[in-house]
Amino acid sequence: MKTTPGGIFLCLFLIPMLVGLEPKKSVQDYALSLENPDGGFLSEKAKEKTSLRATLGAIRISQMEKKSLSSLKAHQKFILSCWKESGEFADTPGGKPDLITTVVGLMACKDANILEEKVRKSGVLYLIENAKNFEEVRMACAFLAQEKEIAQVREAWSGLVLNHLRQTKTQAKPHQLGREMAGALVTLLRLGVAPPMEYGFTGSWRQQDGGFASANSTQSDMDTVYRVGRFLHMTQNQTELRKTLPFIEKCANADGGFGPAPGKPSTMGATYQARIVLLWTHSLQPKSK
Repeated sequence: MKTTPGGIFLCLFLIPMLVGLEPKKSVQDYALSLENPDGGFLSEKAKEKTSLRATLGAIRISQMEKKSLSSLKAHQKFILSCWKESGEFADTPGGKPDLITTVVGLMACKDANILEEKVRKSGVLYLIENAKNFEEVRMACAFLAQEKEIAQVREAWSGLVLNHLRQTKTQAKPHQLGREMAGALVTLLRLGVAPPMEYGFTGSWRQQDGGFASANSTQSDMDTVYRVGRFLHMTQNQTELRKTLPFIEKCANADGGFGPAPGKPSTMGATYQARIVLLWTHSLQPKSK
């Protein structure tokens, strides 16, 4: 049986988990190296301020690695310190809140098991009232997909997303198609709306390095690989999802983390994104008979 380089990488990455051994440097090691005394996590080693987004990434990495965080209470306190009574979240305590970070904060509360109803309700109301453009709606749906209130915005938001799809197909540059269309298609699925048959994955989305390009460059990056990877996972496209593995392999670093592109230093965001795409790929493996 033929074994692809990506298949070899996935096996080497997963074998330590399957047999109960730790790699020399794991993604958990990398995530913990960014832990800060204030209860938050840095987004990368070059940064000095803790970040709500990075803290969510660390929590999710620990969940995927099936390991507990010894300072969970401190992390919970940090998350709540980023919340405003108006329902918004900022990336740092006392920072300026915005809609995207509010989605991150709500997800962090949920993942850390501290999502009180008053926080959930005020946050949901803020998202519904303030998500106006495609990117805001896309991010809002990342949280609202599991909430009953999504029914209130399904019709209006699905119309906005369908319009974005049409504009992307006719106006976007070739390298932008994967990122923009995958993001829109995932949003429709989260809204509970079946995407039109004429929209779907095509091989033209993929770059020669196995990844998918960002909006502003023809070079692949981990953020876009994560976005397209989520669509491939949600649509159970195992074949195309596995073709992404060589690019992820090139982004792996000796510190246990992953960079946003090959040769780039590790970041919490890219490490979380790489780890979950690897998990999705593993979850789609054929079951032994």
